[in-house]
Amino acid sequence: MKNTIIVFVAALAIVGCKDNSRVNEPAGAQKDAIKDSEKAQKDSLDQTKKEIQKSASETKKQISDSARAEKERVEAQADAAKASIEAQQKKIEADAKAAKADVEAQAKASKAQTDAQSKINESAGAQASTTASTSSATATQDQGNSDADRAIIQQIRQSFSGAATQPQSTSTSSAITIISNDGAVTLKGTVATDAEKSDLEAKAKAVSGVKSVDNQLTVK
Repeated sequence: MKNTIIVFVAALAIVGCKDNSRVNEPAGAQKDAIKDSEKAQKDSLDQTKKEIQKSASETKKQISDSARAEKERVEAQADAAKASIEAQQKKIEADAKAAKADVEAQAKASKAQTDAQSKINESAGAQASTTASTSSATATQDQGNSDADRAIIQQIRQSFSGAATQPQSTSTSSAITIISNDGAVTLKGTVATDAEKSDLEAKAKAVSGVKSVDNQLTVK
């Protein structure tokens, strides 16, 4: 009896082991499936990560290339602007130098013209002063007894000045004294030629109001 019980227990143990083996078989398969799923997900994540990294690298390269191109474009524009500014500055400097030279040339020309005009004015002033002095001295020598006689003398003097065509004639006529007494004119002084003596007498007779001319001029 005792042996029978032992055999029965042994049989049950064998049967239990077979059942446990059958139960453990599905659990192992599930575990393997889970592992395979995890591995697939991991591989997918790794692939996605690689693609993201690749895309980021390409985007970074594109941005870098674009930034480099933009930098080069900006630098080229800056260089062109700098060159344009320098060219304008050089042109301004050249124009300023040309304008300065032109102003200096005009100033020199104006100064030369002013100096020449000053010399002309000085010469004319000196001549006018000499003429005025001579005329004043001559006018002082002229003699008129009335306003009418003085008017006759002035007209004769003007006709003598207008008749003088040579420098020596001007000098000679200015050395002549004119006397008028109620229209009777007397000429005194010296002249260079007989022709001039006759010409002055004729000029005096041609003046309105002159009644007679006493030509006392002498020829040197």
